[in-house]
Amino acid sequence: MITQEHVPPAPPAPPAPTGGQPNGRALTNTFLVLVVCALTGTAGYLGYTFSDRSAGTQPSTVATESAPRSANRVAPAAPSNSAASGSTDPNTIADALAPSIVNITTNLSSGGSAAGTGIVISSSGIVLTNNHVIADSTQLEAEDAATGRTYAGTVVGYDAAHDVAVVQLAHASGLTPAPIGSASQLAVGDGVVALGKAGGRGGTPTAANGSVTALDRPITASDQNGANPEALTHLIQIDAPIEPGDSGGPLVNANGKVIGMDTAASQTNGGFGFQSQASTEGFAIPIHDALTIARAITSGQASATIHLGATRGVLGVQISDQPSDTAASSATVIGVASASGAEAAGIAEGDVITAINATAIGSPSELTQALASASPNDTVRVTWTDTSGTSHHAQVTLGPAPPA
Repeated sequence: MITQEHVPPAPPAPPAPTGGQPNGRALTNTFLVLVVCALTGTAGYLGYTFSDRSAGTQPSTVATESAPRSANRVAPAAPSNSAASGSTDPNTIADALAPSIVNITTNLSSGGSAAGTGIVISSSGIVLTNNHVIADSTQLEAEDAATGRTYAGTVVGYDAAHDVAVVQLAHASGLTPAPIGSASQLAVGDGVVALGKAGGRGGTPTAANGSVTALDRPITASDQNGANPEALTHLIQIDAPIEPGDSGGPLVNANGKVIGMDTAASQTNGGFGFQSQASTEGFAIPIHDALTIARAITSGQASATIHLGATRGVLGVQISDQPSDTAASSATVIGVASASGAEAAGIAEGDVITAINATAIGSPSELTQALASASPNDTVRVTWTDTSGTSHHAQVTLGPAPPA
């Protein structure tokens, strides 16, 4: 059984920002892409878009062929703030952190495979990563970046709203947990190194050198087509050139301590991405925030956003990303899976789901959130309106699906 004590204590919560650039509002408007799995096979590239919530911008897509880094290492650049002791030489940090990094590969229910990165947080094989690394996965394998040994992995739980997931490696022991630091003392200009599986390659982690450019940043995440937006807050903004495949990897300070988890970046020089005024721009989740969610997952504490287990409960409906003709925002059904709970209840194409249990539903994202912690075989009360305007309700048993 996975217990709470397997997860290292989280550092103190960062203090509220003072002065400077509150919420980064003074920064230039940009378009960003979630640094997601580099896909192989027939699936191509999979990503989320990001827009700066404080700037009020709308995402715009530019998809291109992935361009791998010219080398597995990048030349070190002197940090613009040398307050922290130690060195941000990427070669040194990559070698030191390699035993605490795993290269994750998943098979997808939609076909193809995906790749990302994970951070070892217990000797028994508990791994921290991004939710989008394990999303839609039916099978997961992790390679120890230092030894090359591979492990089968199981999703322990995930929080799609905060883009955090926990994976358990099978039959793992004696692994090296990552050295955990704190983001609370970070300052703009501090040197950092982002490590990961750039381009989906295995072996020793690639390293991207850079510095902190802003703190406590909010961005809005969505699918490639702009659907299912999720707000991420309190992020560390960096100028390290992270790439697809780095997702879930550690952001390391000059002391070699993990202070964040790589999550999002602009991709203007190749790869699946979105144009930005900056050639390199990225975001990381502060490690304290990620570990707080990981600790809740490993201790079995489901919540409105935390789902426990490798499969989730679904109604068996496909929801339109566009509002219906009769509502400014809605959860309009455009497809019903055969033999699903929704079909058994009589939900049909064109119907609009208006409530789950006591929660009103006005959009696809609200439906996703209402079912975030649900598991297969759970029963929920669904209220919907048919195409004639008649309201219905029924108890629906949820079916199984891969992680969201």
